[in-house]
Amino acid sequence: MVQIIENPVWEDIARAIFNKLDAPRKKSEPPIKPIIAEINGLAKAGKDTVITEVERWFKLLKFNVLVTQESAETQEIRSMSRVHPYAFEIRHMAYSLSNLLSAASSRNFHCVFQNRGVLDNLAWLEWNRRQGNFSDNDVKHAKNFILNGPWISYFDAIIYLVCDPETSLYREYGSYPPKRYGSRMNPKSLALMKNCIEDSIEELKISIPYLPVLIIDTSNSIGKTIAEEKDEIVHFILNSAKKRLELCTEDLAPWSTTILRDMAKIMSPEIKLKGLTKYKTLIENGWIALGAFQENDTYLSPANTAPLENDECLHIRECSGRYYIILKRGENCSRSRTKISIPITKELAESLTSSFIVIAHISKERELFKKDGYLLSCDRVLGLGDFTEIKGSTPDSYAELLTIAKSLGFGEADVIPQTYLRQLLARQSSV
Repeated sequence: MVQIIENPVWEDIARAIFNKLDAPRKKSEPPIKPIIAEINGLAKAGKDTVITEVERWFKLLKFNVLVTQESAETQEIRSMSRVHPYAFEIRHMAYSLSNLLSAASSRNFHCVFQNRGVLDNLAWLEWNRRQGNFSDNDVKHAKNFILNGPWISYFDAIIYLVCDPETSLYREYGSYPPKRYGSRMNPKSLALMKNCIEDSIEELKISIPYLPVLIIDTSNSIGKTIAEEKDEIVHFILNSAKKRLELCTEDLAPWSTTILRDMAKIMSPEIKLKGLTKYKTLIENGWIALGAFQENDTYLSPANTAPLENDECLHIRECSGRYYIILKRGENCSRSRTKISIPITKELAESLTSSFIVIAHISKERELFKKDGYLLSCDRVLGLGDFTEIKGSTPDSYAELLTIAKSLGFGEADVIPQTYLRQLLARQSSV
């Protein structure tokens, strides 16, 4: 059973996967294989409905999605003679295999969902064998071809939707049975097909145990909603793709405030003060200059999240050509502030900026000093003014920060509890 985790985390994981799949590639380089999932099922098990919901979920996150047409619905197969049943079945297999091979080298799609793909033929081969349409030898050759080809490694997910025959018949005919059942939509054929699907799944598990196979029972008696079925499939596909693309926590974290929050650690206290101390005064008081640099911060807000919600601040920092994703929680004077900073590439910084909502830009010239384990920065913040920040070395050093501030000529009235972002947003809202 797939563990269901809150949707925002899964959306963040999907964005990280999208960023990996959407990386620009030269024509001389092999394409990055898109997510490939085959979705099969018993008649009226809800396959088409769930495919539509899964497709919509990925499309909302900007994935280019292709859902291939079921082979039985194509003009060339529908119009094909059925005088030779085995040839007719092989035609289905050839269509599905062609779609799979094309998907594996696609540069146009992030996801390809096959509505009944090549592995679906395993159940139909078995069904025809039991019906006396195919010989044992015919079925053996076809199955060997399907299961021993290199295309088996292309799958990120193989989904089977099954249900009991009674559910299929109810969804097809309603509460009252018809006077005449269809050739496939009848209790006997549905029971046989369900058994063939279950046997083909077991055959897959034995022959190729590493295949990512998910089985979902959609019987009315189970009581699952379409949304629950969709979530289970989405989470299974994402987990499989994450494993194939070898994405670790550091790859996922920049896209997820939840993951960043879990990684964040308690910060040593700091105090922010209005104004600057003269360079000469700092040197005379034993502060050692470490250097000066420019910091450019782009503040972001994930979709459906208000800026600074829960005193949380997410931003990308560019400094001397290096980029970082930073998450902070808590105000300046809070004793329980947390922070996490992860180095990222320029390309990832650009992807994050285009994926999240940009709420502000803050640039500052920062000059850094140290003394006895304390850090002091003199900040000239564009549009806000001049400030001094003093950071402690231990969690219990807040009182000492006030003493240091006073030794440099600051008073308690100079303490500013608000972050630069809060000050900027407050100033913008008052204009």
